[in-house]
Amino acid sequence: MADEDVGLNLAWAQTVGTFVGLLAIVFAVAAVLTERVRRVQASDERRFTSEESILGCFRAQGVSRWSSLWGDTTETLRLPTVAGLIEAGDRGSWTSSALDLMTENHPKETWVKLYESVMTSVVSNARLLGRDWKLEEEPVPSFLSRIEGGHHQEQHVASLWKVSQDLHQSRKLLGLHRGLERPFGVKEEPTTTAEPPSSEKTGLSRLTPTFIIRDKACIGVTREELAALIIIMGVAIPKLETFAYVWGVGGFGLSVDISHTDAAWCISIFQGLRLVRHAPSMGSGYTTLMAKHLACGSVPFAKNRSWILSVYLTDQVLDALKSGSCVIDKRAFGGDSLEFLRRLPGDKLVDAFYGTEDVAAFGTKFEPGSILHSTGELAGRWSRAITEIAFGGLVPQASPNVVSAVNSLGFYGSIG
Repeated sequence: MADEDVGLNLAWAQTVGTFVGLLAIVFAVAAVLTERVRRVQASDERRFTSEESILGCFRAQGVSRWSSLWGDTTETLRLPTVAGLIEAGDRGSWTSSALDLMTENHPKETWVKLYESVMTSVVSNARLLGRDWKLEEEPVPSFLSRIEGGHHQEQHVASLWKVSQDLHQSRKLLGLHRGLERPFGVKEEPTTTAEPPSSEKTGLSRLTPTFIIRDKACIGVTREELAALIIIMGVAIPKLETFAYVWGVGGFGLSVDISHTDAAWCISIFQGLRLVRHAPSMGSGYTTLMAKHLACGSVPFAKNRSWILSVYLTDQVLDALKSGSCVIDKRAFGGDSLEFLRRLPGDKLVDAFYGTEDVAAFGTKFEPGSILHSTGELAGRWSRAITEIAFGGLVPQASPNVVSAVNSLGFYGSIG
């Protein structure tokens, strides 16, 4: 009997020892796996881009601990380029009202509030106009769906947006910007610039990978994109003796800081304090298209499938319009500001009219201020072009010739 008890005790002790040993092995393996996950996550410099508290609706897809165990890290976050935002603005998807309703700064990535405001405007305008943005932008970025969701509306959209949208939906507040119409007559396609490839991604579908610089998610910006964004924001850059640090203040309480540190240029956008009389107006705002053109001395008057047709106001064209002559399309170098405009990102190419012709040469065929194709066919009228400024063209910056034309030229002829 005693031998049986000893045997049972020994068996029990062996069982307990085996269990403790297995448990120790499990804990050891768990510790190794936990350390593996910790090291993978610690080396994942993009892990913070998946946190909603930092990037909001622009956050990347998070990586589970199981995926981290196998060495997976957060995928590179891809966002629309600044050029893509501007192209969407040229189509009328958003206006300067998106900038007007930016009321706060992001504590880390200053682009977040700009992108958030623009994207909210895109989704809201599509809803007001009865359009489906999902059919316009392919592939559909996931953050647009997040913006449309109720959680984002509650947590991230300013109350002013909601008030503005309610007023628009009740027709108590009306949008006063409109798109350009097609030109008169049949236009032969310009031969000065190649057609953009039809397969090229445009608008919000033009995505770019973000970069991690000094623990911040950054978006690469070209010189042309920066120039266009500064014009649209109405930022005035003063003449500086050094270019290691550049700054400027624009409309809507926004300012732009451009600094050069650690062999990289850093662009930051800040929302400053606004006086009560400078509070958001909830108006329609001006269009990105008008902001670019008027700042460069160009007045758009029509568009077709691939081109924006505009009157480029050189001194000669301004004098011709004042004397009642016609503007005609011609093939010649227009000027530095026109070439600069053509380099800026946009939804369509620029076909500028900057030749002049005495109206008497056409007899009574055309009225003063007519805009003619190179073939002599009527493309538009100056009276119509200048009225477009009232519908999305009340911009913060315009060239001296545009200001002179608006101040001194009357609406001669019928509007049509």
